[in-house]
Amino acid sequence: MSFSIHMASDEQLDSLLRSNRRIPAWRLSNTQSEREHKRIHQLQLHNQQLKQEKQLIIMKRKKQQLLVKSNNEVKKPKINASHHTSSDELTL
Repeated sequence: MSFSIHMASDEQLDSLLRSNRRIPAWRLSNTQSEREHKRIHQLQLHNQQLKQEKQLIIMKRKKQQLLVKSNNEVKKPKINASHHTSSDELTL
């Protein structure tokens, strides 16, 4: 007698899971515990992707801040001696 996991009721699946016999992997493919395991794995992958995206955003933000800081340092006005009168003191 062949057994199809798709045709089995929840009670039949539960009885298979509770039995001491070894259950072939193909029979476990659609059980509640296997579905829960797949869902947990999907959630873990999703959380990992969110964490990676957050780290990428932080890295981009830091890079942008460094770029702005370096641009501001380059744009600082330099002291020009021609604008000073003879009474002004030039300090370096």
